[in-house]
Amino acid sequence: MKNPSCVPQVVLKTIKSHVPEVQLESDVGAELSFVLPKEQSSKFEKLFNHLERDQVALGIDSFGASVTTLEKVFLK
Repeated sequence: MKNPSCVPQVVLKTIKSHVPEVQLESDVGAELSFVLPKEQSSKFEKLFNHLERDQVALGIDSFGASVTTLEKVFLK
């Protein structure tokens, strides 16, 4: 969840510094959504620590992660 001071491209650049293969999935309303490759999960801890540490500067109110299953992909 982003606040009005959030610049999505800055958040994307921050995430790319940890997981270069990240893709911006959507930027709708107050929500940014990114796709992170499961194969890069070993990098997620440092990424989440960075996002938590710089949350205010990045304009992020909160963030979380979820796993998308093939079932969900095919149901879309």
